[in-house]
Amino acid sequence: MFDWSPAAAIAYISARSHTLIPGAAISRYKRAIDLAREQGSRWFELRTGTSLARLLSERGQRIEANDVLVNIYQTFDARCTRPDITDARLLIEAIQ
Repeated sequence: MFDWSPAAAIAYISARSHTLIPGAAISRYKRAIDLAREQGSRWFELRTGTSLARLLSERGQRIEANDVLVNIYQTFDARCTRPDITDARLLIEAIQ
């Protein structure tokens, strides 16, 4: 089941559009995660957390990237094979 959060979706799209300005993208991703969490949209929280962790990792901030993503990922069933969960798991493995 996919839970929807319009505000989180808009913040996510805004963050993705600012990836060439990492500081702006990071703050927008964090805002999107907060919105998704507030609205109970766990899938958007995971998707946005994965994008944020990928950006942080690319910038050499591997510990922060791992912390962000692991905290979200651990709330899901690791046996689930949905692409978003698999993507998050593979990124966690690459970061560690």
